[in-house]
Amino acid sequence: MSNLSEFLPFEASEIEQAKNTKRRFRSPFVCICGHSEGAHMSRRNGFVVDPAAGTREICSFGENKTECKCAEFKAVLESTDVRAFRYRAGQTASGHPLSQGLAMTARKTGVKIDKTDKWVCAANGCGSTGSLYPMYFEVAADGTVIRPVNMDTGHTFLLCAIHASGGSSGA
Repeated sequence: MSNLSEFLPFEASEIEQAKNTKRRFRSPFVCICGHSEGAHMSRRNGFVVDPAAGTREICSFGENKTECKCAEFKAVLESTDVRAFRYRAGQTASGHPLSQGLAMTARKTGVKIDKTDKWVCAANGCGSTGSLYPMYFEVAADGTVIRPVNMDTGHTFLLCAIHASGGSSGA
């Protein structure tokens, strides 16, 4: 039986080096927009986000890039596997990328998800940290929340069931 290395176009030292190379670090954090920290261009390569100057966060998944609706990265979840948090923006609540990523992750075995201290209802004075729904809201240039919108045309806020179902948002 012959030595397998004679069939490979690599030197033994190159193979050993590849075995000992550390894998790329993948951040465990997921933003309120529903995308992993690694997808945010500002976190990856120093892309400058300045809403006052009209630049917004860009989320990228390989060749796909989308202008994200998060003004800046806001970690609301920590997960042992963030690969499911790659959905494009869609509808609010269950159609939101954060909800879709959570649903996909729930189907995987052995994946742990924890809430961060930013997982809190955005309605004034509520403070609920239980089941929250990601909802899109139109926000004025001065930061004032105007009204809820159904599609990805606004900013994401987490709301509890009472406020998501039509209670005063106060977000």
